[in-house]
Amino acid sequence: MKNFTHEKISQHVYRIKDQLGVAMYLVEGQEKCCLLDTGYGLKGLKDYIESLCDLPILVLLSHGHIDHALGAQEFKNVYMSDYDHEVYEAHSQKAYREQFIKTQFSQFNMDMLQSKKTINFKQLHDLDCFDLGGITIKAIHVPGHTQGMMMFLIKEEKMILFGDGCGPGTILLEDFSTDIKTYYQSLLKLKKYENEYDIILRNHGTCESSKDLLDNVIEVCKKVLNHQDEHLLLPAEMMNMFPQKSIYHGYSAMKTVMGKHGMQREDGKEGNISYREDKNRQ
Repeated sequence: MKNFTHEKISQHVYRIKDQLGVAMYLVEGQEKCCLLDTGYGLKGLKDYIESLCDLPILVLLSHGHIDHALGAQEFKNVYMSDYDHEVYEAHSQKAYREQFIKTQFSQFNMDMLQSKKTINFKQLHDLDCFDLGGITIKAIHVPGHTQGMMMFLIKEEKMILFGDGCGPGTILLEDFSTDIKTYYQSLLKLKKYENEYDIILRNHGTCESSKDLLDNVIEVCKKVLNHQDEHLLLPAEMMNMFPQKSIYHGYSAMKTVMGKHGMQREDGKEGNISYREDKNRQ
């Protein structure tokens, strides 16, 4: 099985998936190309990117999680928010990587993973812009899923990578996540950019969402903050994905069912949150 596959989704953007199913995006300008996220760290990512684009490569990481940042070790020019250095260190430890991947993919061969290397991250700030030559990417800081969570607006393509920052089941369970109130304020800030994009990209599942997604998740935040959500206890197997001992109870805000395209809300809308009792029910 190939470690990576790709499809071209617009004139300047490729969606690349690794063998474990997580997506990353390659944006090609006239002078540079930019890789948005790097997956689990399967070997050969740099060679694969260079087979698609022969321009200088820079890497922007949306956040420091195992399934988004671990492939960055092959590259030189890697940008990530300083707020996510701690979560990156936690998720890049060998024991954590093996435990997490075995839980999700029991037959996966760990020899396919790159070994951990030290990365000299360049600082990624809110509203940083990167000119690739005719194509511009703007970073937008949206704390929630992690403290340093970034979304990437690809201006000329009218696309935005929400990634894990806002989706069908946004996870706010780790110690590295924010509380709902902070996340809600982040989404209100993000809403100011909604006229600058037509397409929402994500890294998991269907990998795209309608523009209703943002408003739907804002609505869910309000329900949690007002104690009006469905407050459904998450199954133990989901909680076991997270190593922090402080997590005893995690809840889904809205009831989900299995739909044609995977899990969706019972009311048919896309957009949900899982959150922690200790952070959000004081």
